[in-house]
Amino acid sequence: ADLMRSFGYKATGIDLNERTLKMARFRPGIEFICGKVEELTETFDGVTSVDMIEHVHQPEQATLVKAMVARLKTNGVFLIDTPFRRTSAAVSKHHVWELGFEEFAWLVDQAGSWKTIDKYYTVRFHDTYTVFVKANDKPPENPDPNNVIIENQIIIATR
Repeated sequence: ADLMRSFGYKATGIDLNERTLKMARFRPGIEFICGKVEELTETFDGVTSVDMIEHVHQPEQATLVKAMVARLKTNGVFLIDTPFRRTSAAVSKHHVWELGFEEFAWLVDQAGSWKTIDKYYTVRFHDTYTVFVKANDKPPENPDPNNVIIENQIIIATR
């Protein structure tokens, strides 16, 4: 929301948890709403979901992504990001359902038809720096898991 506001867009944040929103409200110029995406009537030029979908139970993930996409204006941009599940073990104990690369792409595909979809993943090298890699396919297996870690997967789509 801060980035969008810095480019002159009206930024709105939404969360189910009022306590979480109290911590976020210190940011000037951003409207925060406590509620469900499905309850919104406003449409937006862009909708982002960053490190959120993994906190939602699997059966509800597709419904939530569809609700987010439904809030987009024509030609709006949807960006969704989530940690990349490398094994059956969760990245975090706070995540209820993490997604592998194919699951993540399927989830976004279920939300509607798209003009374009760009897929990326982030790769962290030696705990020092992270790069974005455009993904034409599934990320490769980590050649050196001690020094090269595929962290997040990102999909950017337009309607």
